[in-house]
Amino acid sequence: MTDRPAPTIKDIARLLGVAVSTVGRALQNNPRISQDMRDLVHRTARDIGYVANSTAATMRSKSSKLVGFLVPDVEDNDSATIAKAVAQSCNRAGLQLMLAMSEDDPQREHAHLQTLVGARAAGLIIVPTLTPTPESLAIIQRLPFIQVIRHLPTLSSDYFVYDDEEGMRMATEHLLALGHRRIAYVGTLAALSTGARRLAGFHRAHRDAGLEADPRLIATLPPNADGVALALRHMLTRSRPTAVIAGGSRITVALLAAIDDAGIAVPEALSVIGFGDHAWSTWWRGGLTTLGLPIRELAAESGALLVERVTGVRDATASAPDAPRQVSHPLKLIVRRTTQQAR
Repeated sequence: MTDRPAPTIKDIARLLGVAVSTVGRALQNNPRISQDMRDLVHRTARDIGYVANSTAATMRSKSSKLVGFLVPDVEDNDSATIAKAVAQSCNRAGLQLMLAMSEDDPQREHAHLQTLVGARAAGLIIVPTLTPTPESLAIIQRLPFIQVIRHLPTLSSDYFVYDDEEGMRMATEHLLALGHRRIAYVGTLAALSTGARRLAGFHRAHRDAGLEADPRLIATLPPNADGVALALRHMLTRSRPTAVIAGGSRITVALLAAIDDAGIAVPEALSVIGFGDHAWSTWWRGGLTTLGLPIRELAAESGALLVERVTGVRDATASAPDAPRQVSHPLKLIVRRTTQQAR
């Protein structure tokens, strides 16, 4: 949470017990320095999160008015909504938002973080990848930063997430109440915090009803249209679900497209629950039953808090202004026409 000083060449020299000039030459891969020493210096620099050359110098200077927003995919409607709300909060405070896309690639995430550091970013909102590099973690923790949607426990910070587990429990319970017992779940990777919480909610609803979910009706995978279509096809031909729940916004789009392509009657042959309430949700098959996400609330609160962390201007009514703010927003089950009593 605090803005820690950026590691310097002097820090590396002190750790290794060598001259600052030696470290400088090693970082520039000067042939006058042995390969072993160059490797040692570069490894130490990575370990302590040193950012080389002019970038490190800018880190030591006053921060710019730039704040970063690093997300997996800018085509995700949720990310776009959050970006707009955060940008509005930044604009009111005289800050400028820079949007970057990691594509859930830790190396790409690291490259964007280096760019933000080089631009003297004052703060960061991030939807982290599953496994950020150690160098990325070192950079992130030198800035005021907030995690949104996903939460890595290894990063101690403010975070704003959805109550994914309870939301998915409600969705599953709705189908169980309609008499469905063969309920499929197609969700994001369980290794992600979001995927794990949503899958836990799916299982909890079954346990609460004294049932056990059929593992053949569960697929956790990247939000890839071909992968989602293949998973649905396997379930329909092998396990015959009477209902299906999407465990992610992009999963929902891919799942509905696969259902349309297969010509499946909804809800007569298959009841469907989506994730996220978009403009098109009201007309797909007469109205999609779905989990509504508190995107705007999450975006507004995370944007306001980032401005507070960056500027130091805090709400005087806050009881513990310096304590990490960790918020889990509830989801809302919106029942429309794509779910019905099981036959």
